[in-house]
Amino acid sequence: MPRPRRRPLEFGVDAHEIVVGTPRLEVRAPSALDADTARGAISVGSIHGRVALSEDRRSATFVPDEPLPPGPHTLRVGELAGTRGARLSEPTEVPFFVSDSSAKVPPELRIESIVRLRVGELGPCASRRASCQRAAS
Repeated sequence: MPRPRRRPLEFGVDAHEIVVGTPRLEVRAPSALDADTARGAISVGSIHGRVALSEDRRSATFVPDEPLPPGPHTLRVGELAGTRGARLSEPTEVPFFVSDSSAKVPPELRIESIVRLRVGELGPCASRRASCQRAAS
């Protein structure tokens, strides 16, 4: 007889999402989570923080002690268990990227790629100064 299929977890960030601002580091489960298991299983790399559970215990949120620095991060979720001890999930990882952009992005939109371009005071010829000076003469 086949084992019953588990409903998957849902996450506040999507895999490879680019987040402007503060990411929602939330894990939603189909049934109530065991608090101790959730607190030990949910992390973001070497970032210090705590795990807060919702009132119904179906949602656990990683709350970092400090805002996440810009760059790549991974939400790591170990094996989670329900309040009765049943295993709810396999370990999984959700990579995401935090951008320090000041862009205003409506919540219904998702950023799939971002490019950061800095223009220096010397303009686009800064790396080829000699050839640019000859062209200007």
